[in-house]
Amino acid sequence: MVLLNFTELLNNTQKLLNNTQKLLNNTQKLLNNTQKLLNNTQKLLNNTQKLLNNTQKLLNNTQKLLNNTQKLLNNTQKLLNNTQKLLNNTQKLLNNTQKLLNNTQKLLNNTQKLLNNTQKLLNNTQKLLNNTQKLLNNTQKLLNNTQKLLNNTQKLLNNTQSESQHTKLLNHTTKMMWLNCGAFRNPIGVFGSCLNGSAQVYRAIEQHPKAIEQHPNNTQPFAPIKVNSGVRW
Repeated sequence: MVLLNFTELLNNTQKLLNNTQKLLNNTQKLLNNTQKLLNNTQKLLNNTQKLLNNTQKLLNNTQKLLNNTQKLLNNTQKLLNNTQKLLNNTQKLLNNTQKLLNNTQKLLNNTQKLLNNTQKLLNNTQKLLNNTQKLLNNTQKLLNNTQKLLNNTQKLLNNTQSESQHTKLLNHTTKMMWLNCGAFRNPIGVFGSCLNGSAQVYRAIEQHPKAIEQHPNNTQPFAPIKVNSGVRW
């Protein structure tokens, strides 16, 4: 009975040893697993730290991005404002360009009118020149006609002067004929020769009209003239 109990005790002890060994093994495994867990936890901590660092970096970069986005928004707002100003200035430029076009059109219209008026002025000037030329031609004709009239008047005066001289000569010749032939000679026999001589004297006086002026009061004004018959008056 004691032996049986002792054997049983040994078996139980052996079982206890085995179980203890298993427990040790399991504990060793547990330690190993715990060590692994610690290692993994350390890795997790490291990774978490890295994640935190990266998250911090991400936050910093996000903040920078936000700041840059804000700057971009500000610059975009400025660009929009400048674009609006540009649009306003462009509108003003368009309005001024339209005004310039309108004024240019008016200028072109006025220039066309000026050209038309200038053309009319040139036409009228040409007409005036033509009329002036005609007037000059008519004036020249008038001058020519006036010159002809003056020449004819001079001829008429000369002829009138000559006729006057001829009249004086004829009167004087008649007087001399009656003095020389009618009073002291045979009026029938000598009259013909006296008349013939007087006619010759008259023709000589015609050729020399100034001869009568040499003796205007002389009863014998024909003394400087020698006639064909040789008789000197």
